[in-house]
This record gives sequence, structure tokens and C-alpha cells, in this order.
Amino acid sequence: MLRDKLCDAFCRGLSVRSVPAGLAVCTGFATPDGDAIGFYVIRGEAEGTFRIEDDGTTIPMLEALGITVASGTRGRAFEALLDEYGFAHSEETQVLHSADMPEAEIPDAAVRFSALLLRVQDLEFLAPRTVESTFREDA
Repeated sequence: MLRDKLCDAFCRGLSVRSVPAGLAVCTGFATPDGDAIGFYVIRGEAEGTFRIEDDGTTIPMLEALGITVASGTRGRAFEALLDEYGFAHSEETQVLHSADMPEAEIPDAAVRFSALLLRVQDLEFLAPRTVESTFREDA
């Protein structure tokens, strides 16, 4: 049945394993350089709550490409993505994260967080060298 094949395709690359802080989730998606997109589900401050966060390398990797998300057009695009998906970025730790939430909300939030991580990768298209190259081609 097609439904089962679609569910299998989406779940085939998914893995979840216990780590000291909670759960490490690896999705079936990858960054442009081939690294798997993953995140952590960590116990929240209040009993029975959890939060979702990346490993803190997503934004530094973009910044290494010359993409500053703290201000300007790229910063506004980044903030729009965070608002659209309902997550935040800690400038201190460089971690993308959710607010603490009840366990029942984690699965849907995890799907949204995966989508956010994929969309953040698209900011690479706004790297100065890419924009400059595109401008030259158009001009």
C-alpha cells in the first residue's frame, strides 16, 4: 500500500538513541556537505517538560561561510525562519532551541524543528560569494 511505503520512506533514515542529556535524534535529511541533520531532546527545567535543540554548530557553520545572522538582510531572513517555526537562537551558546514543553508536544515540534534546520541550510544561498556571482551573471 502506498501509505505504508510513504511512512517507510520518511522513517527509514530516522534513528533515536539515548544519550546522557536525553535523546539524540538523527533524521533522514542531510546538509549540503552530506552531514546528517539531527537534534537533541533534553529534559526541561520543570518536571515532565522537554526542549529540542541542535548541537550548536549550525549557525557557526553558516558564519564560517560569511553569513551573518545577527543583522541585516540575512539576519531578518533568519529571524523570519525562527518566528515561522516557533524556535529561538541563543547568541551566547549558538544553540537553536525550543521552549520547554510537555512531552506530548515534542513529536510535532520535532518535525517543525527538522524543517527549520533544513530551511536554515538554505541561507547558504545568501553567502556573499553566491550573491556576488549571481549579481555578475545578471548584470
